[in-house]
Parts: sequence; structure tokens; C-alpha cells
Amino acid sequence: MKIANQLPYMNLSRKVLLLLLLLICIGLYYSTFLLSLVPYLLLLLGLTSKELRAKALTFVSHPKYFGISLILFIYLLSGLNSENLSNWLGRVNSNLIYLVIPLAFFLIGPIKKKYVNAFLAIYVLVNLVISAKLLIGYLFNFDEINDAYLRGKTIVTPIIHIWYSQLLAIAILFSIYLTVTQYYFKWKWERFFYAFAALFLTVFIHVLAVRTGLLSLYVALFFSGCYYVFYTKKYRQGIIGFAVLAVILAISYTSFPSFKNKLSYVKWDMSTALIENGEYHNSDRIRIYSILNGWILAKENPLFGVGVGDIEEESDQKFEITYPDLPIDLRYPPINQVVFTLACFGFLGTAVFYGLLCLPLIHFWRKHPLIIPFYILTFTSFIGEQSIELIVGKTCFLTVVCILIQTEEEMVT
Repeated sequence: MKIANQLPYMNLSRKVLLLLLLLICIGLYYSTFLLSLVPYLLLLLGLTSKELRAKALTFVSHPKYFGISLILFIYLLSGLNSENLSNWLGRVNSNLIYLVIPLAFFLIGPIKKKYVNAFLAIYVLVNLVISAKLLIGYLFNFDEINDAYLRGKTIVTPIIHIWYSQLLAIAILFSIYLTVTQYYFKWKWERFFYAFAALFLTVFIHVLAVRTGLLSLYVALFFSGCYYVFYTKKYRQGIIGFAVLAVILAISYTSFPSFKNKLSYVKWDMSTALIENGEYHNSDRIRIYSILNGWILAKENPLFGVGVGDIEEESDQKFEITYPDLPIDLRYPPINQVVFTLACFGFLGTAVFYGLLCLPLIHFWRKHPLIIPFYILTFTSFIGEQSIELIVGKTCFLTVVCILIQTEEEMVT
């Protein structure tokens, strides 16, 4: 698939759209203010579209578009079950984008494939620049940083390293797609550039060696590869692809000290975390305790949970009973997206939450080849993070999903 786009011929609204998407890409790493502002600027852009009233009514009457926005109402209804109204209002405010972003993109209307690819390219380029900068810093402090990995530290990243690794995994997914589809903006040699970007970012995510990003990436690539092989019957390519992944892992262990040291730390971390009343309160022990604590809250409040406004206070109180020796500053709400929603909304609310979250996947999974792997990558990150409870993960997820489902041209798998 050969696509050549030239900026001078872009519609003005599409130029503005790409500019706003660039600001989101930058905001993911450097500014939560931008992440709070740009969704509303996207909505303003959507409000300038033609036939605004008809589009708005269509949005409300089509659950496959409007459904994901109903997640906001789960947070609103949770206020009936929350005593701390201040925290509840804060949660509601941070989740307004469940309505704002889908509505904005629906009003903006179908987006031509060349603009969708342009966004993917922008995202890859932003990640490439940041990763190159971090790799240079790593090489200049090689021994010091590698030694820090043995103590559970990582390369210093613009945002928390777990979130950064997840965004990096998404960039790798996008760069692989752009390479496979032979996308280029103006010159044909750009196709090789995106292949280089895919290779460079893949190497760097192994140098960074953060489990969340690596696990999400490998799970997404594995299942996407199986899907591709099953439907295309290209078994040889599938075998080669899986062999390449195995080789990358082997090279990472033998050639990247940060990766090897991280595995050594993880082995120690897991072994100490499984010791009851262990001496160390390491990262895995803290994560496991938070998840188990949240699971107890969910079982004790199975229908509607403890209320999203009270989750912090209820978690603290339960810690006093379950793990009283855990320091107060290490007591977190469940560090697992699913357990977090179970504790907040109960089993009923959680079922509705994820049902609504998956509506775009159910209705539009054939619309763009990236929808399925992107969902797999995102859902895998739920294991050890509240991935879409935080503004970075939530904004990234909603933006990417809404762009992909608004792709104008139907894509054949």
C-alpha cells in the first residue's frame, strides 16, 4: 500500500487536527496540562463541522459510537455509593474525556486513511526523538545506570517508566504497521525510515527493560501474528516472525546489561515477594498486597463496590486489617485495572464498564488492522497497572481508538 501525502494540499481543518494530535503526543510525556486542554480543543474543532445538529443527534442514537462515553455515567452513578464527594468529583472531572474525545472525533467526522497514517507517523517520530535522547544519556552513564538496574531502578524517563514503556510499545506497533503498509509522506525512502524506527524502538524497549511495556508488546505481537498467519495461511512468514522475536530476546539477554540486570532483580524481587512477612517491601510485594487488598474489598462489596470516591480511604482501612506492617506511604489502591474497577464499582459495574469499553472493538474490529492489537496491548497492561485510570493512559487509549474507528476507508484484512 503506497500512500503519498503532501501538507500543502491538506484541508485546513485536517492541518489543525494533526497539530492538536501532535500536542497530545507531546503532552503524553511532558504536560498533563496539554492532555487536559487538547480534548476540548478537539471538541471545538468538531463544533465547526457542517450539519452539527444532525451529527450530534446521530452520536446519541448510535450506541456503537456513544457507548464508550457512557463509562462517564458509571463514575457519576458511583457518587451515590461514595461518602467522600470531593474525591468523587475529582474522579468525575478526570473522566469527562470519556464523553469529550469520542464526541469530538464523531463531530470531526470520517478521517481519510492518509491523515490517520500521518498521526501514526507523528506518534512514532515523537517517540523516536525521545528514545534517542534517552539512549544517548544511557550510553554516557553506562556503568552507573546498569548498576542501578540491579537495585530495581531504570533509565530516567520523562514520565513514570511504566507508563513510558507502554507508550513505547504502542509506538513500535505503529511503526511496524507503517513499515508493512509501505507508508510514506513524500519520498519513497521514508518506508525504510519507518523500518529503522521499528528496529530502533524495539532495541530500546529491551534496553529500557520495563516489564509492563515488554509484556504488552510481546503479547500483542504474538496474537496479531497468530491472527495474520491463520487468515493469510503464510506459515513461513509466521515462523520467521516468531523466530525473530526469540532471537531479539536472546540478544537482549546476552548483549544488553540493563536487560540482564533487570531480570536478575526481578528474580530476587519475586522470590522475596512470595515470602510471608518478608523483610523487604519491594515493588512486587507492594503490587501483590494492593491487588489482594482490593480483591477483598470487591468480595465484601460485590454488587456496587465501595464507590470510586472512597477507594483510597477504604483501601487504607482494609490495609490496617490485612497488612498492618506495610508502611502507610506504600499503601495504594489496587495496582491492577480490573481489580481497581471491581473494588470501585463491584462486579455489576465492572461488567458494564468493560462491556462499554469493548464496544468499539466489537463493532469496528475490521475497520483498521491496528484495532485488535492495540486493544490486546492495552488490556495486557491491566495486569500490573491502572492503565486507563490515569490521564496519560486514558487520553492515549481514547484518542487512538477514536481515530482508528473513524478511518474513512474500509480496510480489508
